[in-house]
Amino acid sequence: MRGFKKEFFIAMFGMLVLAVASGSLVKLIEPIINKIFIDHDMEWFYILPGIVFALYMGQGIGRFVQTYFMVFIGENVVKQIRQEMLSHFLHQEVSFFHKYTGGELMSRISSDTARVHSFVSDAFPSMIREFLTLIAFIGVALSQSPKLTFYALVVVP
Repeated sequence: MRGFKKEFFIAMFGMLVLAVASGSLVKLIEPIINKIFIDHDMEWFYILPGIVFALYMGQGIGRFVQTYFMVFIGENVVKQIRQEMLSHFLHQEVSFFHKYTGGELMSRISSDTARVHSFVSDAFPSMIREFLTLIAFIGVALSQSPKLTFYALVVVP
């Protein structure tokens, strides 16, 4: 991912926005239940839907930014790999092309670059995004009950 630091950090920011919005939605469940359904506080009845909408918009924007920039990086990494492979093939001896058929070489290039693209665009961002969301959820759990969170994370497993 050399040469794509700016895009990577923008994608990371999108992942962070998504994780914070997800954690905030979980944290918002308590006020929704207490203020609207138990206390029947009409002021919260008008405020909370806007907050929930804003958090879901934050999730959507974060996911869009993350997906857009990670796919951009994946496409450009694949393009670089294909250009390097072409350059490498152009400098091969003729005997190399007698040993391997054109279809076999093209199949290997397509398969390998598809795997790289899948990792950069899907698997890697998912790992980071889910890790950040896990940290956000643990933060929410710690803010609710540190003792119960300790038991759930350390003692129970």
